[in-house]
Amino acid sequence: MHAIQQSNFDQAKEYATKESHQVITLYSIFDRRRTDEEREKIKLAEIKVLNAKEDGDNATVTILNSSSKQEETLQLIKESGKWKISLTFESIIPNFPAPGAMEGPIMDSATVVPMDSSAVTQ
Repeated sequence: MHAIQQSNFDQAKEYATKESHQVITLYSIFDRRRTDEEREKIKLAEIKVLNAKEDGDNATVTILNSSSKQEETLQLIKESGKWKISLTFESIIPNFPAPGAMEGPIMDSATVVPMDSSAVTQ
């Protein structure tokens, strides 16, 4: 978490599961769009561990982030004897729909969507 706070995403990947690397890359793209003031607020945030529960090769850690003033639950997985954070898209984008959770047809570049002609002004 501290590496992400410092915008050191290469180092963050060292402490994350392999499956989390894409999430960290996405987070780094979001980070580039932040203002310097937003980045500074994140860097100065304190992270306090409130609870940790270990269950075999999995662990759950509840933290309090002073920046957002919210509790967050982190998932950790033991890989090669080392605890690594497991990040998902849902963990950085709270309303991100889980795979397969979206209803309706899948749209791709070949799908044609009719334009509402009433929205066009001349």
